[in-house]
Amino acid sequence: MVSVLKVEPGNNIQNNSIDGNSVASEPKDGIDRKFTLFCVFAAIAMGAMLRWLVNSDEAFWYDEVWTATIALQDWRGALEILGIDVNAPLYYLTVWGWGQLFGVSNVAIRAPGMIATAAAPLMAWMLLRGRMPLHQRALFTIIIALWIPSLYYAEEARSYAFTVLGSVLQTVFFFRALRGKDETGDITWWALSGLFLGLNHYTTLVMSAVQGVSLLLLFWRTRPLAIAFAGFAYTPVAAVFLSHYEAILHITTSQNFWLKPLSLFDLGRALKFLAGEIYVALLLVCIIGAALLIDAKNAANEGTLRRYRVTNVALLWIARLRNSIRSSPLFLTALVSFLGLCLFLGIAVLRPTFMPRFLFPFAPGLFLGLIWFIDAMPSTRLCARYATVAVFFAGALIWGVQSSTEINKHLTWEHESAILKDAGVSEVLFFLDQGFPTPYPEFLHPKVFGFYFSRAGADVSVREFVPDYQGYSDPRPHLISFLSEKPGRGLIWSIFPGPSPDPIPSDLEGKIRRIRERGFSAVYDHTVMKDIEGVDCHATQTGPWSKYTCYSAHDPTAQGELRDD
Repeated sequence: MVSVLKVEPGNNIQNNSIDGNSVASEPKDGIDRKFTLFCVFAAIAMGAMLRWLVNSDEAFWYDEVWTATIALQDWRGALEILGIDVNAPLYYLTVWGWGQLFGVSNVAIRAPGMIATAAAPLMAWMLLRGRMPLHQRALFTIIIALWIPSLYYAEEARSYAFTVLGSVLQTVFFFRALRGKDETGDITWWALSGLFLGLNHYTTLVMSAVQGVSLLLLFWRTRPLAIAFAGFAYTPVAAVFLSHYEAILHITTSQNFWLKPLSLFDLGRALKFLAGEIYVALLLVCIIGAALLIDAKNAANEGTLRRYRVTNVALLWIARLRNSIRSSPLFLTALVSFLGLCLFLGIAVLRPTFMPRFLFPFAPGLFLGLIWFIDAMPSTRLCARYATVAVFFAGALIWGVQSSTEINKHLTWEHESAILKDAGVSEVLFFLDQGFPTPYPEFLHPKVFGFYFSRAGADVSVREFVPDYQGYSDPRPHLISFLSEKPGRGLIWSIFPGPSPDPIPSDLEGKIRRIRERGFSAVYDHTVMKDIEGVDCHATQTGPWSKYTCYSAHDPTAQGELRDD
């Protein structure tokens, strides 16, 4: 990466105004453009291979099965599910169309996300040509190509892969609009990128709103038509969001909603996500800290107030910030992303809206801030660029090795469905034992739990077993009754977190608390079912989440044996 990192131009645009049209000078001395291109496209190729090769054929887990279930429906069934879902529809409609063409295999359903995340760094590289110095463009592209969250979510059939692409496009066009070469076109494309993002995931509207207000303040006099079009472009998002508002309100106010308000611990999770992994975050902190110390030492020795070294450093950074605010779209883009992040975290403190993966829209702008920070320190920028690129390359490689040797998809039942299919069952009862009811319409779960049978073309009727969430009574008699009524019936008991080595509480309140925390299997031993005559059971496990799979022959005494246990 020597050639990419060797040049040392400033990070500010040569002209002093955001609307200027001159392009930042491309570095010429001491840079090998061919080697720079090789390094950039090596990162893009490496990222694409990691996205495609690492666990792309692994079984779908619960959330992915929802996506694949939509793809398996006809267009009426797909629209019915999307009409009552809380998620924005664009990604799922895309996957539905893709599934009609290429099928619903594990690889096929994940392919649109892989393509989107692999295209993100390539689009960034192309769209920033002539708008950003080569070394900055190269470093930004490498970071996007090898950022671990974009690698991980590329192999998940969920909307976050499209969010990666949309976030990069929106940030790049926002930067281009600030750069001032073709504001009208860039603002229009920024609005279309925001429309893509908003129809893909509603939480991205926070970043869109902050960027939109910034563009309004800067260009409402000079580009009123572009600003008006940008606002009009978001009306489809508002219409779709309002159509889902009742469902969103229902699920977010449910006592069993999985999102919680932001806590202090979540700030650490946010930092880990933005860096990719803890070790990446720690290494970046070390790089920035060392660069700051060296730069501060040089600034203290070279300042005009030689007796006041701390003052010299402070004055230098004040001057750098003042200059960047006036003339650096790179800095302003990062600042707006940081303000958007602060607004989102503030909302998350008051409302249960936080998950680390919701931070995708803010990450590209923060990466530009990292690049600005590195370039702001002339005496250390060369080594800091070397180290930053090395960290992201190493982080991606370590992630790839770790992910290829472990199972990432925990709550999946493809193997269990295959066991029951081979046993020739015609009816299946699915018990999602998580200790609390799911806040989804009941008619959808049989489609989701029966996905693997439907995909295989097996004529199997699947029902969801809903336990007693009022008195928390023993569910096993109902399960055995179902299995023993007639042959050809099966059960998938999904257990998570499951039994604990701690003693089972003897009082009802303690049992209820244990069930809410760990599921019914933490109080009522599911393994006794293997002793029931005429019922064959298999304990299966995918990652840390185990399943208990049973299928039956007719045995009228089975229910009595369980009651005697």
